[in-house]
Amino acid sequence: MESLIRLKSINIKNIKNVKNGTIEIPQSIGYDGYVEKSDIIGIYGQNGSGKTTIVEAINILKTVISGEKLSEEIINLISIESSSSQLEYEFYTFVQGKLSTIKYILSLEKRDIEDEENGESKKCFVVTNEELYFLDLPREKRKRYKILASFSNSEEISPKNLKEYLTTDEESRINFKVLKNRLQFERKSLIFSKLFMEKISGEEFKVLSKFLEIIKLYGTMNLTVVENRDSGVINSNFLIPLSFRHIDNDFISHGKIGLYLNKPNELTVTQYKLVKNILEQMNIVLSKIIPGLTVTTKELSSSFNEKSMETIKFQLFSKNGENEFPLRYESDGIKKIISILSSLTVVYNNPNYCLVVDELDAGIFEYLLGEILEIVSKYGKGQLIFTSHNLRPLEILNKENLVFTTTDRKNNYTKLSNIKATNNIRNVYMKNVMLGSNEKKEELYNETDSYEIKKAFRRAGSGK
Repeated sequence: MESLIRLKSINIKNIKNVKNGTIEIPQSIGYDGYVEKSDIIGIYGQNGSGKTTIVEAINILKTVISGEKLSEEIINLISIESSSSQLEYEFYTFVQGKLSTIKYILSLEKRDIEDEENGESKKCFVVTNEELYFLDLPREKRKRYKILASFSNSEEISPKNLKEYLTTDEESRINFKVLKNRLQFERKSLIFSKLFMEKISGEEFKVLSKFLEIIKLYGTMNLTVVENRDSGVINSNFLIPLSFRHIDNDFISHGKIGLYLNKPNELTVTQYKLVKNILEQMNIVLSKIIPGLTVTTKELSSSFNEKSMETIKFQLFSKNGENEFPLRYESDGIKKIISILSSLTVVYNNPNYCLVVDELDAGIFEYLLGEILEIVSKYGKGQLIFTSHNLRPLEILNKENLVFTTTDRKNNYTKLSNIKATNNIRNVYMKNVMLGSNEKKEELYNETDSYEIKKAFRRAGSGK
């Protein structure tokens, strides 16, 4: 393998209801780059406690390092009581026989800008600061992270040789400032922009260029985020967002395809062939998870679109033995499994791949969920990060694979301590919830009062 990259940790400041929180992902990568098994993190906690915030933070990472534009909706994620947010991500990389850690820091800030159409002021956000560091491993005494690139809102550029290179004279300084401001208000990263990466392609910045290429490839091809809204469109029987990564003759396709459940789909011949190949690969595993079940396509017609490209109109069907019916009539749990199974297969086989799923357990039979997680955790190679309400994984995964939200907004995430090998983590967690704190004296649950809830139901029902 030429290179390897794996997410190591995430720190979140002032995103939604998380004032400060860090999750550490257990690592099974050695100094020689060998990956022993999958790295899995299950995130647990009560509703509204910050589980989905982790998923949203990783989705921001994926967008930024892919060089894409952040959604305007991100402004709603910045804590209402703060004008700025900061996200810090660490990675392990294994490149040219050497293991390193990379740290990327991203700062977002709310701004008031004038709307050119009506002259009114409106709230938006911009990317203000970006910092990228690396550290070769094993870490020696007093050895610190080395800065690769840093851009601040005050127009500071680090390190010194990068600043000199980008601002050699007044013209280059102005041109770079224009580029920085343009990307800032386009809600894009400067460090991972195509123009910046082209600028530093010379020998002087080969280390920076190398790491940027590896991280950007990770974002575009090896990081998949399945948000809760994906489950929403499945549950509404509107469409199924099929997350996939498919290799055909060394050509890699990656992303999501939204396939209609409530009406026929129409794709070009090339797109249809890709869907057929993805389903064929997925059916190998699906037929074992749900014995005998496969997903098939039924072609309805063919025609040519406005670009004179041949298209196929088809419908998705569920098939098990002699039984065959439209996929829309399958259970939401089965459709959820189908939507992520291609990506889950890549997690099992590819150490570079990371799948992030919000509410992994939605509609899935808990025993089946436990079986899948046990197999992936013991024999897989990639990374899986998920949130869940179902407590079955607490009986399957080790304590280092589990993160719990707390009621402390200054330290939103924790791991259970003093867990013995004979302990059932599910029972320990429930005990901590009922007692109000864990061994670290951190409160895991914002306590409710059953009597007060009962009284509230009665008052609400009385219409007073």
